[in-house]
Amino acid sequence: MVSTTRGKAAPLLHALSLSLVLQCVGLGLLTLAQLLIARLLGAGGFGVFSYATACATAAITFGKFGTDTLMYRRGGQYFANQEWGRFLSLFYRSRVLLLRASLAGCLGLGVFAWFIYLRKGDAILAAAIVVAALGVPIVASSTLRQAALISINETAKGLLPENLVRTTLLIGGALALGAAGISAPLPAVALNVLTYLVALMLGQYWLGRSAIGRAQTGLDSSEQSQWDSAARGLLLFSGAYQIVAQFDILLLGLLVDKTSIGLYASARQIASLGMLALFTFQIVASARIASAYSTGDRPAFSGIVDVVALSGAAFTFAYALFILVAGSWVLGLFGAEFAAGRSVLLWLIGAQVVNAIAGPAGTVVAMLGLHRAATFVYVFSAAFGSALLLILVPALGINGAAIAVVATTALWGIALNVLLYRRVGTTVWIGRIRGSESRG
Repeated sequence: MVSTTRGKAAPLLHALSLSLVLQCVGLGLLTLAQLLIARLLGAGGFGVFSYATACATAAITFGKFGTDTLMYRRGGQYFANQEWGRFLSLFYRSRVLLLRASLAGCLGLGVFAWFIYLRKGDAILAAAIVVAALGVPIVASSTLRQAALISINETAKGLLPENLVRTTLLIGGALALGAAGISAPLPAVALNVLTYLVALMLGQYWLGRSAIGRAQTGLDSSEQSQWDSAARGLLLFSGAYQIVAQFDILLLGLLVDKTSIGLYASARQIASLGMLALFTFQIVASARIASAYSTGDRPAFSGIVDVVALSGAAFTFAYALFILVAGSWVLGLFGAEFAAGRSVLLWLIGAQVVNAIAGPAGTVVAMLGLHRAATFVYVFSAAFGSALLLILVPALGINGAAIAVVATTALWGIALNVLLYRRVGTTVWIGRIRGSESRG
């Protein structure tokens, strides 16, 4: 049984290695672009840029309407069974749902920008949010294309446009803004949206040349009502997750000044790299997790989860050690004023360690169809974290927000593992791996 599981894991390890390289290159380039933008704009301007993009990220989650997760789960199963008619129908239906939701997301973000203007009287921040809103349908469409290509094991075509091409363009654009002496946040936000548009156009070209574009088969929409229902449930799940993932930066925008937001955002960006491996592995393994569980292949399911959890945690722990030693130096690369965020960085990297220990819980509950129950976990965690942040920030400043993130991450990580244990008799935290190895 062990040798069989290892044999099935070999293609997965290859896919994980490829995707990790692509994500490392992409996030490395993105971090360099963010660094250049931060140095160009200063802490205050970078605060505007970061808050606008964070608001757009939240709207993009609504704009996707759960279609990317649905594609990983159902699309991966259809591909495994070579049901191309259903796969293509799911993809085309997802496009329709996505377009409607992403346009509504743009409108909602525009209303929120007006609210920000009325509350803070900051026309530049409000305008930056409006510009960022233009990228909502663009990025939402890109994530669906990525999900479709990764579901059919064409990982490189799925990741390269955004991870390599867009980030390279963003670096070039940041350098061009600097050379032109433009240090305002609005052009930087517009540049960010424009690079996503170029990546989308390239991605659509590659999609047409993929197996999806070449497929010639009749469409099968017999399960459309099920797809629509599942997408609505996944929208609530993804929205709740995005709230718990973004509540800190979104609330800080209402509570502190732009410079404080910039300091917090730079530390947040650096800390987020600690989840690079686990995040990447979850994306690539999503369809395989769903397929293994749906076919009742529990050894394969456990093997995939163990590989993802252990590999992701090893990367996070190594990165956390690096930040503990060199965090001040890394922050200083953004500019001398950003070094003041070291304590925030240490708290946030602690949250990533906690997340890694909890394992790929969010992805597994989504792939196993437990997203409705998990939605409650995320909503409760976001409410808890928001309340804690509102209590701590007045006394501790942005450090209080980081502490709230650590506590909230621990809460939902434990809760999702408990949910999995109660519903399917397993957990995904890294402490389970020794036990699963001894049983194998």
